[in-house]
Order: sequence, then structure tokens, then C-alpha cells
Amino acid sequence: MPNFSEAVEWIGQAEHQDSFISELSVIYTIAPGSLPSDKITLLMLRRRPEYIGVPYAYFVLIYGNEMFQVMLPSRERDQALDSKLLSLNPFPHPTVRFGAPRFRLLDLTGRDIVRGEAVALTMAFSDRVAVDPKK
Repeated sequence: MPNFSEAVEWIGQAEHQDSFISELSVIYTIAPGSLPSDKITLLMLRRRPEYIGVPYAYFVLIYGNEMFQVMLPSRERDQALDSKLLSLNPFPHPTVRFGAPRFRLLDLTGRDIVRGEAVALTMAFSDRVAVDPKK
């Protein structure tokens, strides 16, 4: 946690006035198909010391069809990234089985409550039934 003490302090600020973090985006991924929602996966990814052009740490939360990926900013460890525009690829969703996942950015910089946001959902079914030959 010592590498993220300033980020934790920033979260607690009412107006996020510290310019340490100007934007905090989350890569949101939704995978198609029916996936179990009773399994939660948490990943903490840290870069190797020789790679300074990418963020120091990422947090990934996966449950069911949804995955959230966010950079954990560290003033000390991310100095090489100051004022640079980053182009980051989403972490691959580990349970994709039924087509390509969809991605979008969620901006979590503000503290305003968002209500009534519409999310498109497409569903389909087939009259074919999968049968387990062992039963």
C-alpha cells in the first residue's frame, strides 16, 4: 500500500482537487453468453521493473460476464508516464466462449451519482438442446 498512499488520499477528497490524478478510467468488458456469477476473480497486476512506459499496477475484477480493469496510480512508480497519453489494451476476459467481448470506458473521476443509464442487452435462444452423453 505505500506505493498508493496518495491515490487513497485522493479518493477521500470531496472535490478531488489534487491534480495528481486528472482522470481515472475503468475499462469495462462484458462477455457474451451465460457465465456463472458465483465465481469472483481478483487480479493485481504489477509491471516488471524494466518496463517503464506502462502503468505500474492494474487491478482487475471479474465476476460472471463482467470485468473491470483500472490502473492503480502511483506518483512514485508512474513518474515516467507524467503528461503522456496512454493507449492501453483491455485485459483478455478469461471465460469468453460465445463471441467477442464488448468494451467501453467508464470515467470514475467524478463523484456524481449516475442514475438511469441505459445499457443495451441482446439475447437469443435456439431450439437445439445440448445433451450430455454421459447422462
